[in-house]
Amino acid sequence: KALHAVERMRAGEAEEALEDVRVGLRTRTMTNRYKLRNWTGQGMLMKGQGILRQINVRIHIAKLRYRYARSALMALRGHGDWEERLKVLGDDDVRALNERALTAEEKAQ
Repeated sequence: KALHAVERMRAGEAEEALEDVRVGLRTRTMTNRYKLRNWTGQGMLMKGQGILRQINVRIHIAKLRYRYARSALMALRGHGDWEERLKVLGDDDVRALNERALTAEEKAQ
C-alpha cells in the first residue's frame, strides 16, 4: 500500500514538472515577443535578458524534476503503458512551438 502511494506521488510529480516546463516555455515565448515589441535601449534589453535567464533556469529545474520523477517511476513500476504518457524528455524536446529544431549540421557548428 505504501509503495502504491509512492508510485502515485512520483507520477503526480512528473505530471506537475511537465506542466511547469510547458508553462515556462509559454512564458519565455510571450516574454520574448513582448521584449521585441516594446523594449528599446540597452538598459531595458539587459533587464529583459535577466528575466529570460530566470525563466530558462525555471524551465531547466522543471526538466530535471521531471527526469528524476520519471526515473523513480521506472524503478518502481518498470516498463509499461505509463511510458506512453510520460516519455523520455531529451534536451532537444524542450523548445517552444515557434522554435525550430536544429539540424545535425547546425548542431555541429
